[in-house]
Amino acid sequence: VPRAATLPLPGDAFESPLAGSHAAMPESMPPAAVHALPLPPAGLADPATGRHIAALDPDILIDLVGLTAAVGPLLAQRPARRIVTCMLLAAPNDLPLVDDIVPSAESLAALLAGARDEWATLPSAPLDARAMGEAWEAAVRAHQQGDHAAAQLQYSRVLDLQPRFAPAHYLRAILCRQRGEPAAARDGFAAALALAPHYLDARLAAARLAQDCGDAAGAARLCAEGLAEHPRQVELLRTAGLAELARRDGGAAAAFFERALAIEPTDGDTHYNHGVALQMQGEPAAAARAYQRALTVQPGMLAADFMVHPAYSENTGTTLVEALASGLPVLATDVCGFSFHVANARAGIVLPSPFDQAACNRAFAGMLEPDSANQRRANALSYAAREDIYGCHERAAEIIEETIRRKLEAK
Repeated sequence: VPRAATLPLPGDAFESPLAGSHAAMPESMPPAAVHALPLPPAGLADPATGRHIAALDPDILIDLVGLTAAVGPLLAQRPARRIVTCMLLAAPNDLPLVDDIVPSAESLAALLAGARDEWATLPSAPLDARAMGEAWEAAVRAHQQGDHAAAQLQYSRVLDLQPRFAPAHYLRAILCRQRGEPAAARDGFAAALALAPHYLDARLAAARLAQDCGDAAGAARLCAEGLAEHPRQVELLRTAGLAELARRDGGAAAAFFERALAIEPTDGDTHYNHGVALQMQGEPAAAARAYQRALTVQPGMLAADFMVHPAYSENTGTTLVEALASGLPVLATDVCGFSFHVANARAGIVLPSPFDQAACNRAFAGMLEPDSANQRRANALSYAAREDIYGCHERAAEIIEETIRRKLEAK
């Protein structure tokens, strides 16, 4: 229910028990209203529909369709700050696709009346919905085209006009992260979540960035808050497991990965990380079985000629050691924390910084040479067999503890 550019919707337009419920509305509540939004040719299933709705910055989206039409993908895009449905529908959608399920038309009327009273205390935007949509699309377009300066300017303009627009906070935070401004990015993700606590993309991005910044406890807290509302959200479970690995709590990490695998048992990365957690607990046999399951459900690693990982920024790059363990040669950049394993194994090519596309092209061609490819594959398997590429967390802790012990002894 956007606050601008609305038009009356007659009650008989609803083929549901909510039709004709205007009598339940408070006297000061206007008739139900919707925005006159032309749908793309593909209709509700088209992702563009969600983007168009989000550009209107709606506070509440009311789902009066439920499971009688394929609106799930649209609701999953979170095009409004709040999504509401009613139990009176024949088959209403449930959490987490919606935020609130009201029991009756009267309850819906009360919810809208409360929202109207809240909106009355907020400043009005100086632009109408169409102009706001154009400003938002200009910001996103600049971001997609790689014009970071223009995108930053446009996102800031949108937020000056609509400071409670969570998607703008989120995408500006993504931009800050891409520009190497982690503190500003974390602030932006926090602002998006304060306005829209159910914003899954913002929560995942905030948790992953917190871990990249060395704040594993903060990452774990963000995941825990999300899982309290959505305990079966697989990406949150995986991210929580990685946060616990960073905190060296193998038991907690394994529990999260096991919950994720119970929901989605064919994810190779989760099986691999489960193995790391088991090894951290001192269970090498169980860890080896987890690694084998990772290769079983992710056979693409075994079928590929080599792996390309030209990251601009990468804290560790666990996928590099996964590739080596599979006998897969690697082409990666030296910014990856685990790129030294590729160099030490002589199992690929590590591109130096700063990144040079021409050099990357030449290296890519070199990786395709059959003789060198076979040798690199053999080198990768040999290195994985003789080196401990799985116990990085334990070894790092040992080095830290040894350094502290020596400093204390020196005193």
